Amino acid sequence: RPNLNLLPEVRIAPSQAAAIAQAQVPYSKVVKVRLLPRGDYAVTLVADGSVMKVFVNGQDGSVN
Repeated sequence: RPNLNLLPEVRIAPSQAAAIAQAQVPYSKVVKVRLLPRGDYAVTLVADGSVMKVFVNGQDGSVN
């Protein structure tokens, strides 16, 4: 796990990133949340048997 203290620009918690990503894909299930070196989250979701990734900005919560 990355140390959030080393990335002061990250203001969004992993659970918040998961909720933001899940809101983008209705009826999806969060499989994995990973903090990328640039401070964004890669959230892996599964919906209807399809796997997809949603990237959430770690600073403001916007979806990339």
